[in-house]
This record gives sequence, C-alpha cells and structure tokens, in this order.
Amino acid sequence: MLYGTIAVKNKQWNTNIATNPWELTQGLGGLSDMPVQEGMLFDLGMPQTIQVTTMPMLFPLDIAFFSETLEITEIYRNIQPGYLVTSISPARYFLEVNAGDLEGIENGDQATVELLSIQESVIETDWMSAIIGFMGIAVMGIFTVSIVRDLVKGLLDEPVKPTLLPQTRLIGKFTLRMERMGNIIITHNKRPGQSVFLQFESDKELVYDLLRKSERKDLDAGWNIEIKDTEPRASILNELW
Repeated sequence: MLYGTIAVKNKQWNTNIATNPWELTQGLGGLSDMPVQEGMLFDLGMPQTIQVTTMPMLFPLDIAFFSETLEITEIYRNIQPGYLVTSISPARYFLEVNAGDLEGIENGDQATVELLSIQESVIETDWMSAIIGFMGIAVMGIFTVSIVRDLVKGLLDEPVKPTLLPQTRLIGKFTLRMERMGNIIITHNKRPGQSVFLQFESDKELVYDLLRKSERKDLDAGWNIEIKDTEPRASILNELW
C-alpha cells in the first residue's frame, strides 16, 4: 500500500493510495469510522466510467472524481451506506473522505498529491490495521472496475512502465482463473506481474463466450484455463489486455 497526502485549496488529507486489485476492491469496506483529515485515494490507471458502491460502508462519505491531471470532475457529498455512485464522465482517480470534508471544494478545483516514503510512514494508522485484519474474513468490494492498470502517472519517482504498443504481439499462453468473488483474472506467461482483473459482468460474459463448454465448467470449478496466443480467440483477450 502506498501512502501520501492530497491537497485541494486549503484542505489536506493523509491518504492510503490504492493501486492493485486487492486494494481497489477492498477499499474502506468494513471499517467503523475513519480519523479526521484522512482518506483513501484510488488510481484506476486510465480514464473510465467508475462505479463506487457504499454497500459495505458503515459511515457516510464525500467522494470526488479526478481527471488524469488531478482536476476535480465530479463531487458527491454525504453518501450514505448502501448506495451506488457512477461517474458521469470518465475519470482516473477518486477520493473518499469523511462526509463534510469536501465542503467549499467544487468541480474544476486542482489537487496535488505527494507520496510519502516508507520511512515517513513509520506508524500505521489504526484504520489501516483494521483493513489488514479484515482481509482474512471476506472481500467486500468498495467499487467495481473493468481493468486495473499501472500506478499513478506523475506521482512516482520511478517512471511508469509503458503499455504495449498496438503493433506488439504477445507470444505464449493466456491463463484465465476465477477468484473467490467470481471475478476473472487474466495473466500471460510472458508478463506474469501484469494481470488483468475483470469485474464488470459484460467483460466476464465476453470471456465466457470465448470458452468451450468444458472450459467453462473447469473455470467455474476453480481450474486454470490456458489459451494459446496463436488461437483466433486470443485476439479478443489481447483487446481486454
């Protein structure tokens, strides 16, 4: 988990920055409350329509969506547990803070983010400890995303790895597996650290349509499915990738 601060106008929050599939799915679900001036920033890796569900939440939130340049595109205030919020326009990031924290902040305001090193984040907050403890109980999604990509552009000291160029062709096998929440994860043996995490039903149905009947049964049963890149149907997996 990355740690940082995000500032908008004269306000600032200490944040955990979610970038990998587990962090993006878990979010703040299951926590009883959140300390003042703290929040969670989510990076989806690329602009897209975002759905945020507060179904597993236990306290109300203010939610702000941001463009790739960290300009606020939409704000939703005092969202109670049990609601679904969908961004009207594509966004790359969103911030969850306590209800009322975004008072005085409007669409078009510019945010700045500063990452903290591990040394600067010496003491882990109680609410993050609660998240880690909750991991062993259940996966409670705070929102759904179609594809989780690389880290926040411009926020890291290290350069973001470039995505595949259109003319680049992967050589090898795709591996499909079903995780316990029913989401499909696609990996490629040439790029094992860059899995694609499918949560939208439309994406999962597309993958199911590619599979043979026996492969669907194996996937549902928890067996990994391998598809060679030389197969015609692999071109669709390339698109999802």
